[in-house]
Amino acid sequence: MIRDFNYAVRMLIKSPGFTIIAILAVALGIGATTVSFSMLSAVLLKPFPLMQNQDRLVYVSQAFPKNDDDGIGFAYPDFREVKKQTTTLDGIGVWQNATFIITNGDKPERYLGAQISAETFSFLGVQPVLGRNFRPGEDQLNAAPVVLLGYQLWQNSFAGDPSIIGRTLPVNGKQATVIGVMPKDWRFPEKCDLWTPLQVGEKDDVRGNFYLSTIGILKPGVSLEKARTELQAIAGRIAAEFPDTNTGCTIVIKTFREEMVEEIRTLLVLVMGAVVFVHLIACANVANLLLARAATRTREIAIRLALGAARRQIVRGLLAESVVLGLIAGVVGGIGRVVAGGRDGAVEAVRLDLVVGQRGGSVSWIGHASSSEG
Repeated sequence: MIRDFNYAVRMLIKSPGFTIIAILAVALGIGATTVSFSMLSAVLLKPFPLMQNQDRLVYVSQAFPKNDDDGIGFAYPDFREVKKQTTTLDGIGVWQNATFIITNGDKPERYLGAQISAETFSFLGVQPVLGRNFRPGEDQLNAAPVVLLGYQLWQNSFAGDPSIIGRTLPVNGKQATVIGVMPKDWRFPEKCDLWTPLQVGEKDDVRGNFYLSTIGILKPGVSLEKARTELQAIAGRIAAEFPDTNTGCTIVIKTFREEMVEEIRTLLVLVMGAVVFVHLIACANVANLLLARAATRTREIAIRLALGAARRQIVRGLLAESVVLGLIAGVVGGIGRVVAGGRDGAVEAVRLDLVVGQRGGSVSWIGHASSSEG
């Protein structure tokens, strides 16, 4: 067998043009396929960074099925009712995206952030690297303003100064106390740089104003179907009590991952399918090249048969050439994938941008744990 491989290598070296074309054709297909599968795996299979108990995380929204609405957000009064009545959820939180202006020095800076209910980060299992999380009650109206800073904001604007905890910053014209710094890769829900507690004023605390995004966590051992049944029953009671705003309104619940990848899944599968198809075409072309090359070697093969070589030895030698080509192409394709896409972090950074771009709405983040890897 080793002699077959040695002979195959010598024969391939004698035909450098054919060898290079065949290796590049297969290598490009292998590289493209591995990159596509890496993105597919990162989006659909790998756990989200930092979040705990991900198998129990759920996306919750109110909806009007008769209007073909599969999720319109939550009204804050209805959120309070669900939070009070649910027995299947261990926690439920809401947020809205917001823009914040911080005046730190002479020049005001604008940042994207979120106003979020106080318990949300706690039941997600994400703790600050410095300071503390929001406490219950800090999202009550007229509570003292507090703020959590993102790691990048802390590093870039405050030079990573640990004494930032306890300082007050002018945030949207109010003096807010910095209570913590979130982990380096935490930017939930949508590339956020800071967070404040969601304090709902009178004008927003009305039924029929479905503007909040919602995430929850199932209690251990509770199925998604059981939670769905309970939440729909709660929605029915709310609709019966407030028919003017909630008639026909139900509550939909799905796994958090399903919501996150819903719009990007089809695109990724199509891209993966297209890449695999192109790879198969490349392999078919190389197979045709091998057949054409074999046709030009009939004289050589006839001489070897005349000298006593068995047919299986001839076939084994031809197969050895194919194996050598495949192995070299695999190595070249793997190197090309690393050079073009970097480590898994770079591939995941691409897929995060894909998901964020596709979502373009309330839930459009999958942790940026890898965007800082190089």
